[in-house]
Amino acid sequence: MKRLISIIQALPCITISNEKYYKFSDLLKCLSDKECNMVEVEDFILTPYYISGGRRLELYEYELNVLADGEQCVEDYLLALTGKQSIQDIPGNIVQTKKQCYMLFDRNRSKIDASQLIGYLRFVLTNSDVQNQANNCFGSFDADNLYFEID
Repeated sequence: MKRLISIIQALPCITISNEKYYKFSDLLKCLSDKECNMVEVEDFILTPYYISGGRRLELYEYELNVLADGEQCVEDYLLALTGKQSIQDIPGNIVQTKKQCYMLFDRNRSKIDASQLIGYLRFVLTNSDVQNQANNCFGSFDADNLYFEID
């Protein structure tokens, strides 16, 4: 079984201001091509960017948080993130987006199903809000300009 960080580090990257950025499409292709359905992970945050013409747009609202189970359920995460007292106080579209951008893995096994990561990557690549943000900032959208950094 491959470690996710090893898979990512084997991908081509671009470096801007000493930060490495990897293409969403490269990771999607790599995870889709793997025969293994599970990848080894540790806690990480994957932050998406739209990069074009040397300019970057951070898409922080689509940041993927992957944590060991027992850390925080998605509802507690949403409440802490928004400062709200109840899930009902959070707009439905924000709840749906954040549920796509939050994953827990089994702490004892340190594994996550690759299909969960593939689902997240496809969600961001096809998201109309991401496309609109890129259009507003850059005048166009090309899915090949979606990158991420990982912490």
